[in-house]
Amino acid sequence: MMEKANFNELELLTIAMALEDQGMKFYQNGAKNTEGQLRQFLLDAAQQEKEHKEVFQGFYDNIVKNKPQNEDDYLFDPEVASYLKALTEKAVFDRTPFDSEEAFKDLKGSVSYALKSEELTVDIYSKLYESAKRQDVKDLLEKLIKEEKGHAKYFEKILKSL
Repeated sequence: MMEKANFNELELLTIAMALEDQGMKFYQNGAKNTEGQLRQFLLDAAQQEKEHKEVFQGFYDNIVKNKPQNEDDYLFDPEVASYLKALTEKAVFDRTPFDSEEAFKDLKGSVSYALKSEELTVDIYSKLYESAKRQDVKDLLEKLIKEEKGHAKYFEKILKSL
């Protein structure tokens, strides 16, 4: 589990973009291995994750415009980028190889895994919210927490119907 940290806004947004990217790939892979209503939901969820990442990228770009030149260069250092990416992968997507065709082979197990991933994403976004200093970033994280909770409720409903 991710402990509360004092990330600056660029680090916070880098982590959030990595989370959304991993979620998008996770749902896209699931859609390849499912059918019907679940497949459509997974495609919709992947699209939402993509849209979330694009919004975070916009915030990132706007912050960088107002920072001294090269202040964010360290975020593109391969070691730093790997560390931030590893934080998100370990925290949310570490239990099953999300890029494996096996990830969504068993429907009930897959939906259960997706539910747990959504719940962990909510937890991470909540921790990032606590660390955020800018109100606009807090507002965005609050909206995304609500959306991720909606994904979790949908997966709970599917599990109950199986």
